[in-house]
Amino acid sequence: MTDFFNELVHELIHILEHTVIDSLNLLPFLFLAYFIVEFVEHKSSEKSLNVLKKVGRFGAVPGALLGIIPQCGFSVAAVNLFNGGIITLGTLIAVFLSTSDEAVILLFANGNFSKYAFYLIGFKIVTGILFGLLFDLINKNETNHCDDDFCKNCNCENGIIRAAFTHTVSIFIYIVAASFVINILTEFCGDMISNILLKGSWLQPFFTALVGFIPGCAVSITFSELFMAEELSFGSLLAGLLTNAGMGLLVLVKTYPHKKTIAYIMFYMYVISVVCGVLTNLLFL
Repeated sequence: MTDFFNELVHELIHILEHTVIDSLNLLPFLFLAYFIVEFVEHKSSEKSLNVLKKVGRFGAVPGALLGIIPQCGFSVAAVNLFNGGIITLGTLIAVFLSTSDEAVILLFANGNFSKYAFYLIGFKIVTGILFGLLFDLINKNETNHCDDDFCKNCNCENGIIRAAFTHTVSIFIYIVAASFVINILTEFCGDMISNILLKGSWLQPFFTALVGFIPGCAVSITFSELFMAEELSFGSLLAGLLTNAGMGLLVLVKTYPHKKTIAYIMFYMYVISVVCGVLTNLLFL
């Protein structure tokens, strides 16, 4: 019993260390995003803000290109820029859809699967741009404004840097706590997740797209390893990675007050991911 307890404690400490290290990688992105938001909101002229909003309708293009870089910090930064009224919801979705996390690196590292890394990058960029632009086109009346809760709690009277630092610390603590819980569940329930993914079934993309909503890099790593072990089809891998936006969705749930909009975003992403996954499976069969 004592050995089991010691082993459990050792495993939890290892998970905590891994969680903190991964979360520390997000700090530069968090601070930079909050600094930009504070600067634009309180230092830019109204004319400059209007220019940003007009350009924002086509922001899905750079958003998807930045999102494909193997670093989930971009999705977190994009959430903060959206909350600050700097980018549109369509741009945020483009970043979410294209975010690749560690999957691209893992596929590149394995010579036998490196070609699929190029396929993945191409599919995710095209999907992010196309459906990010489409979302903004459909939601023409969706105004790009600074979130009320964010602005009320900006502490900007104490200076832009201090306000950005305050926001960064607050969200960082939340990310560490949430990631720790998620990583524990992933560590101890990973086999169960693998078993429910229905190897060889055309329904597989429906499940991977759903599991993909679990925040963090652990899911993208698991999906990549299952794909290289031939447990997942490429379309199922794509479906799961399209919904997996690193820690971005988790931060959006924490910071954005309009939960119905978040549910709408998730439904939109899920449908896109499943359709792309099924069609890709048909293409690669």
